[in-house]
Amino acid sequence: MRLSFYTYSYTDRLDMPIEMCLKRISTAGYSGIDVSGTNGRPEDPRSFDDDRRRLTRKTADQLNLRVEAIITHAPLTDTLLDPQRKPLDLKGTVDLAQDLGGSVVTFHMGGYHEGVPRDTVWRKAVEAMRDAAATVDVEFSK
Repeated sequence: MRLSFYTYSYTDRLDMPIEMCLKRISTAGYSGIDVSGTNGRPEDPRSFDDDRRRLTRKTADQLNLRVEAIITHAPLTDTLLDPQRKPLDLKGTVDLAQDLGGSVVTFHMGGYHEGVPRDTVWRKAVEAMRDAAATVDVEFSK
């Protein structure tokens, strides 16, 4: 069994340096980390910039920690159905996962919206997931 630690509260909310956080995680006996799909509170995966990506991957590799998952925050359906919100950037999160060597992207599906047919919600969500998956060599079942 592998145990993974979600770094968000420490590196994003408390601004703990990545190296210090990952060293503590490794010392505690975890074998992997889950990281936020963004840096801090924004919803943009590019906020997890190239320097942060390199540092996270390098430090994790040095400490023999596997990047298990990249986790988004905004509910997918909320960002797809609310014209006032910017759509969740699943493609950017998949790109981040590739840069970090992670094989799992976890996102919050969200829920149904009053006045929007359920088949519309599912169609939009599946389209967004397929578009994101099309950026890498993965098989997405029909």
